[in-house]
Amino acid sequence: MKQRVITTLIVLPLIFVMIWLGRWPFAVFITLVLAAAGYEWNQLFQIKGFQPAHWITIGGIVVFAGLGSIWGIEFDHWFWLVFLFLGMAYAIIQYENGTSQLPVDFLIHLGGVVYIGGLGRHFIFTRQLANGGWWFFFFMAITAMGDTAAYMIGKQWGKHKLGRYVSPNKSWEGVVSGFMMAALVGLVFSLVAPAWFLFKPGCAMVFAGLLYVVSIIGDLGVSMFKRWAGVKNTGNLLPGHGGVLDRIDTHLWTMAIGYQVLVLFLPLA
Repeated sequence: MKQRVITTLIVLPLIFVMIWLGRWPFAVFITLVLAAAGYEWNQLFQIKGFQPAHWITIGGIVVFAGLGSIWGIEFDHWFWLVFLFLGMAYAIIQYENGTSQLPVDFLIHLGGVVYIGGLGRHFIFTRQLANGGWWFFFFMAITAMGDTAAYMIGKQWGKHKLGRYVSPNKSWEGVVSGFMMAALVGLVFSLVAPAWFLFKPGCAMVFAGLLYVVSIIGDLGVSMFKRWAGVKNTGNLLPGHGGVLDRIDTHLWTMAIGYQVLVLFLPLA
């Protein structure tokens, strides 16, 4: 518990500073975070005997999420052409050298770039919006506060398991509590920040609550991979918290879906 608190006191101010700075310092910071998550992604599969190359997964995430978010959507077409060509060429060469699992390793590379890079680049996209720092903080608060409520209520009163195998410690009572807390976050933001906030109180509560519920898929998905690999955490970079992927699994979905909703509604604001 002490380690968890110390890590939080160190990491949270850093995150707030990066949100405040925005632009390239924020983009570099997020790219490094996603690169660390990509490393942990590969490690999960290495535990089970697969041999994904870190340089392919991490390099793909860095280029797709970091540079792609700066250069725009036009960059994506060229990126996927080059990435798929190099990835397949590497797999063929390694297979010829006797590495029989390379076809699966190729899919691990692709999955890591699509999942972590594709979702994670929305961290940078969100910060680039008008009032992007506030929107970023809003999406982070939805997930963080929702997860906290779900953990506390679920641990104390949870009786109906959300999943027997993927994450047996989570309960439906926790999900409902997380939804309610996220809705409260939406209400607070709609009342204290009406100048830039797009949603009226009722819509803000529904939006925030549903966004939290959808983000649970990120937690359950990473939990599934961890149980399959037989580990508790994706890494140990954050003492008391586990790995980077452990910390951003739900935020990936909150930020990606939240950004897409904003892009849909911003032209109407």
